[in-house]
Amino acid sequence: MATTRRVTVIILSALGLSACQQEHAARIGSAAPTSQPVASTQPSAQSFFDQAEKCRIGSDIPPDPIRAAELYRKAADLGHPAAHARLAAILRAGIGLPKDVPQTRIILEKGAALGNAECAAGLGLFYCTGTTFDAPRQDEGFAMIRKAAETGDPEAISALSKAYERGWGVPPDIAKALDLLRKASELGSASAPESLGFAYEKGIGVKADQATAATCYRQAVERHNPSAMFHLAEMYRDGRGVTKDENASAELFRQSAMRGLAPAMNQLGWAYLHGVGVPRDAVNALNWLHKSADLGDTHAMTNIAGMYIEGWGVPRNAATGILWMRKAADLGDATACKNLAIIYNEGRGVPPDPVQGFYFSQKAAEKGSATAMTYLAQAYARGRGVTQNWQRALLWYQRAAERNDSLAMNSLGKLYQNGNGVNKDPATALAWYKKAANLGFPDGLRNVGLCYTLGIGVEKDAVQALIYLRRAAALGDGEAMTTVGFSYEKGLGVKQDMAQALAWYRKGADADDPAGMNNLAVAYEMGNGIEQNLDQAKYWYRRAAAKGFLAAKKRLAELEPPVDSNPLPPETQPH
Repeated sequence: MATTRRVTVIILSALGLSACQQEHAARIGSAAPTSQPVASTQPSAQSFFDQAEKCRIGSDIPPDPIRAAELYRKAADLGHPAAHARLAAILRAGIGLPKDVPQTRIILEKGAALGNAECAAGLGLFYCTGTTFDAPRQDEGFAMIRKAAETGDPEAISALSKAYERGWGVPPDIAKALDLLRKASELGSASAPESLGFAYEKGIGVKADQATAATCYRQAVERHNPSAMFHLAEMYRDGRGVTKDENASAELFRQSAMRGLAPAMNQLGWAYLHGVGVPRDAVNALNWLHKSADLGDTHAMTNIAGMYIEGWGVPRNAATGILWMRKAADLGDATACKNLAIIYNEGRGVPPDPVQGFYFSQKAAEKGSATAMTYLAQAYARGRGVTQNWQRALLWYQRAAERNDSLAMNSLGKLYQNGNGVNKDPATALAWYKKAANLGFPDGLRNVGLCYTLGIGVEKDAVQALIYLRRAAALGDGEAMTTVGFSYEKGLGVKQDMAQALAWYRKGADADDPAGMNNLAVAYEMGNGIEQNLDQAKYWYRRAAAKGFLAAKKRLAELEPPVDSNPLPPETQPH
């Protein structure tokens, strides 16, 4: 009898698996070759494959993707062609085990050599993308895929559709790609209806149609596709193409997670954390998030980090949270890099660290984060963590503004107003302030109002100024509230009304604006529109002075001169 062959060796220490995963994974690659005759009672390749299918699908037993991989491995070692295709799909997508692209290619090569069309098509995709090769070999890859598809294998036909969609070895042809997906779906492919659903969801080659997308995903779910379960769960969660149903969403995420899909584990953990479709349960949340993180899902890592940093269901521990955030950042997660930039720049949970803030701002900016680009620009503008450089600040503000970052737009207005890194240009400053204002940014609204008040880049117009200032104030901007109060006190764009002025000053003070506090103090000191009260005046001067407001500090010093703590006795005082 032919001897079994071990396809690969899994280096467990490099995978970072849990103890349970290590035990199962060790079995996957532990079948040693033997030259001894196999007893008639030994399970056959087909027997192992059938058992694996039950574990993958969850037929009569709970889904067990790790056990399924172990059994597919045994079937593959005994020469079962389809087992190679199943095992390759598991390792390529990281279903229950960390992704292993090099091993996927080896398994596909063995399956293709055994005549399995799905493996041959999968290997062709590797050739097209250049994955694990020095460079793409698209013509060769396309020929392999087309030959495999000619056998009528539905997954090979699905792979051929991807080649036409991406233009790998053939001119791009979206219509042809969609026709192939429909054909593969009719032949029973589990991946094709998912891809077709994605096309309808995103409007790729067809008019976007969420209901049709949901129908396609549902067909793939019926064929036990965990990725399609994930997509359909998202649609139920968001109410796209289906009636919003958080319970149905959570259950689909659970079914996908139980079948080993890391993103579904992350979403299920998030659902438990926030009580969306399931009872709020921090223990279950952390459990599923850890399972997802163990498979390399960086979104789960950032969610674990958030739990510790914010104290969501666990004792607050910024150090542990930052460790998890750095794990995700080290794997290239843009959100984690952005979050670390915020943490270090603003000192959230740790002392501010300009050098680390600059480092992570740069990493996240390079990945396209507009928020990080703005942080990077601020670092260059202020010389925080890097040598001050107005030209670099201007560059990064511009890049962030191109991505509709309202803070960057407002900051560009300041650069042009003050002439930092550019020639002073009040009109351009106002234009940038208006861009920020149009996005509802309070600082932008206030600055447009101040430009109309002071005539910066435009003729003075107190009425227009008040319109913008009121909009900023409605969004909670304390400085705008105080400025509206000043307009009422002086009758700028509105009938003079000291009672209204005081009301707006108090609003500004309550919003932590030191100018509002100072103006209230002046009113109390002078009895302007209110009963004179020196104690109240001193109180508000102290509040404003504590915020660094210089006029308040000066007046408070005049009202409360420092007391000599060691006065000379009367007989020793100079005459």
